Amino acid sequence: MITIVPVGLIDYVWSEVEPLLIQAELGYEPGDRANMPEVKGRLLMGDYLLWVIASDSIVATGIFTKKGSDFVMLTVGGERMDEWIDEVILTAETMAKNFGCTAVTNNGGRKGWSRVLKKHGFADRPIISYKTVE
Repeated sequence: MITIVPVGLIDYVWSEVEPLLIQAELGYEPGDRANMPEVKGRLLMGDYLLWVIASDSIVATGIFTKKGSDFVMLTVGGERMDEWIDEVILTAETMAKNFGCTAVTNNGGRKGWSRVLKKHGFADRPIISYKTVE
């Protein structure tokens, strides 16, 4: 089950979710990793959404524009992915469609994610797993 964390609770849950966000980026090059104070700030401003899945997994999402197209980017961290990945992908695709986005991406990271996402129709682009939504 996915629960969106209200902006007013970000400070309350941050100490538990920050390590999961950091874990999600371990496969990134150091210069490509997110600035956690910036991520928290964007969550507090409502620019990003924080989803909690079960008790030990999270997804942070944001809508970004690149080359004139809007897309939903997922940053995912946690355990037991096989129990929740289908719901995450479906929710992200629905979110993308509702906001007029053209794609859902997972911003690279570990190769294991690429294998899992390919099963859901994503295709690798240099470092990014990418799926067009219709």
